[in-house]
Amino acid sequence: MLILGIAACGDMYDVHEKYLKMGEETYLGIASDLEANSGFNRIELKWKLNADPRINASIISWEGCETPIEVPISADRDVNDYISKIIDLSEGKYIFSIINKSETGKESLIQTISGEVYGEGNGIPFREEDSGCLNWTSLRACYPTAKRTAETLCISYASQCQIETLIIRPCHIYGPFFTPKDDRVYAQLIRNAVADEDILLKSTGLRQRSWCYVVDCVFALLYVLLKGETGNAYNIADVRSNTSICEFAEMVALKSGRKVVFDIPDNAVSNPPDISKTILSTDKINEIGWFPLWNLEEGISHTLNTFV
Repeated sequence: MLILGIAACGDMYDVHEKYLKMGEETYLGIASDLEANSGFNRIELKWKLNADPRINASIISWEGCETPIEVPISADRDVNDYISKIIDLSEGKYIFSIINKSETGKESLIQTISGEVYGEGNGIPFREEDSGCLNWTSLRACYPTAKRTAETLCISYASQCQIETLIIRPCHIYGPFFTPKDDRVYAQLIRNAVADEDILLKSTGLRQRSWCYVVDCVFALLYVLLKGETGNAYNIADVRSNTSICEFAEMVALKSGRKVVFDIPDNAVSNPPDISKTILSTDKINEIGWFPLWNLEEGISHTLNTFV
């Protein structure tokens, strides 16, 4: 047993000897207080550096990054100030690595932080938990901002007062019996058809939307009230009716025997929509048993027939 013990100590010394011969290694100061601020198709990374005078650059990389980004570091920087870098990226979740380097090739230990870049969904339908993208400085932002605020107030009130609460998010709903003041695009298209006029579009109509017939929407409202789980949000849409405004107009024209014509004002080009594709996922409401009955062709036909 004594011989084995000596042999083990000898092996351990050999390991230590290997690293002693390599000499002392002094690393550069690390990036600290890392922050990742999400944006639309971009992200801002922020970090602080100590007073280590050898640091002359911070190197940022992530999985899929072909060329790491080098951020020059000033020698007279204030250690209390953040270093920041905005990176343009496609939508997704990323893990970023930041390592500091010196002119002589010395490096710091790697620091990592995760971050998410928002986008339009990359063709993926929006789920209830998706935040999507929003340009806060756009005039159009007031509407979705107000809806988000209302949902937060609803959940807060329910929590405080201990009452059951459900949030329902309908897509673009169409059908008969809309009011004369309804200026939504589908209502304008139906009015054209009822008046035996060509179907007029004042845009290219390329925006993709989720649609749902009004009867199916009412059915969904009642279904969620009866079957939904309190405190949850549910999308309402007919995935069979996901289509562009132009295709919706063409269906109205087909069913009314008219044609689609375009009258695009000049300011339509300078004021484009923030989001070109608003397709909702219905997986959650389907899981509790709701499915629509009327497809787009049937819904438009029924809508036009109510005016006969």
